[in-house]
Amino acid sequence: MEEKRLVRRRGGFSDRNNINPISKEMQFSDFDEKTRIKLKNLSFKIVDLYKEQFGYSEGKEIVSALFADGLFCISTRASEFEYETIEELINKVFDEGEYDEILDTIEFISSNIKIKQRNNGYYSNGYGKKMYYDLQEVYNELFEEEYIGYRFINNYITRITNKGEIESICEASSSDYDNVSQHIDKAICFLSESENKDYKNSIKESITAVEALCSIITNDEKATLGSAINKISKEKNIHPAFKDAINKLYGFASDEPGIRHGSN
Repeated sequence: MEEKRLVRRRGGFSDRNNINPISKEMQFSDFDEKTRIKLKNLSFKIVDLYKEQFGYSEGKEIVSALFADGLFCISTRASEFEYETIEELINKVFDEGEYDEILDTIEFISSNIKIKQRNNGYYSNGYGKKMYYDLQEVYNELFEEEYIGYRFINNYITRITNKGEIESICEASSSDYDNVSQHIDKAICFLSESENKDYKNSIKESITAVEALCSIITNDEKATLGSAINKISKEKNIHPAFKDAINKLYGFASDEPGIRHGSN
């Protein structure tokens, strides 16, 4: 009979000394029981804090209406959606659901529930003077701890390969220009599907973001990327290799069927 251990902690004594090591393989298409429990506990803590900030009774009603209107596949009006039903459904999703259902639920919670900052609250340490907790950052920390192969990037859960990739995407998406940011957001969205990534449209939106930025720099709304880069290079010191790389990438995106033009 297999011994059932009472204590298991990632990074703890047993794990560090290979007495009872915990797997460090990235979890993509399924989550182990321990990971599911930790994700569920965090999600319930967030929902409970959301209730608390509105007062227990009113908070339950708000949470019920929120979930009835946007997540679960139930034909029930918000006024008839009992909070206890939410608890049952969340439990069922994290205990028995597929990995994508769990990530759908987490994405919904992080996008729709805002927890106000408290001086001595559960998430208060390390978040400075932000008005709301950065729930996506909180989930990302747990994703990293549990070797989950996904991260929140600009409101979308996206499959990742390394930390540098995430930092690069986040830096690119933090543009001061809304038009540029919108194209980057769309590019990220097209890559957020774990099984059916739309690379062509992601490339299209990425190139369009660069083109939009260059048109802003040159103050020419009708400028193509090629003409804008040529104009910028006359005024700014652009390395020839970098300029050549942009032109070649733009040329590829323009010529390849289905990227900047519709597929045949």
